[in-house]
Amino acid sequence: MKERFAVALDRPGIGVQESSYTDLDDLATLLQHTACVVANGGTILLDAVVNDRPSVCITFDPDTPPGERWADLNLGGVHYRELIDSDALYRADDFDELFADVERALADPGEFSDARRQVSHDVMGEIDGHAVDRMVAAIVDGLGVRSAR
Repeated sequence: MKERFAVALDRPGIGVQESSYTDLDDLATLLQHTACVVANGGTILLDAVVNDRPSVCITFDPDTPPGERWADLNLGGVHYRELIDSDALYRADDFDELFADVERALADPGEFSDARRQVSHDVMGEIDGHAVDRMVAAIVDGLGVRSAR
């Protein structure tokens, strides 16, 4: 990771998050305060959209053999397809487009804000801190028992 983004790491204001499942608190903080998220798909883009952050999805494969499309593997889930097909983020098909999209996102961070809110709601549902309450209610209703609430 550090080698791949070495050019960017020395620039002021740039942060690169290592791939990990153990530093989610750091990632959550970064997503809440970053000006633009660049990722090649996956849940990071969902998190960025939910946090109303301008985002660029890298849809090209800079280091793959001709005819291979590894980036598409990160966009295989139905919820990712809804996100990618929405107007909530930029899609970069090459390096020139990536740079242009980041500049555009930084210049006008609110450009896709309405679309981010809409796709966030469509894909993730209500985000209000009470998802566990709705989950318990659905389970209790499905079992046909009375809740102890």
